[in-house]
Amino acid sequence: MKMTSFFLVLALAAGCKKGGSNNNNNGGGGTPAQPQASIEDLTLNEGNSGSTAFNFRVLLSAAATAPVTVYYSTASGSGLAPEDYSAVINGSVTFAAGEREKSVPVSVVADDVREGDDLFTV
Repeated sequence: MKMTSFFLVLALAAGCKKGGSNNNNNGGGGTPAQPQASIEDLTLNEGNSGSTAFNFRVLLSAAATAPVTVYYSTASGSGLAPEDYSAVINGSVTFAAGEREKSVPVSVVADDVREGDDLFTV
């Protein structure tokens, strides 16, 4: 059984900041600091047949006070759509106020071919 690795890049987040540091602690008033969004890499066995939903965790650095929508798409690396995974174009996940974690599914196609890891980006 082959391992499949995925490296994720957050493309756009409405209502929050993308990664990095947040130096705005709002100590002097003004606009409150926005939460930062991040997405975790995932390495799993793809299996030998059918398809499997690989669920990636999308995290906010702090609970938002209003809804936050994170937009994402997949991009091929050594893993190619549609042979190795089902492409996602303009997907989105919305956090309700108070939420900090959501799951983003990508369908991975299993096969029994001996090969190296399949890589793609979300």
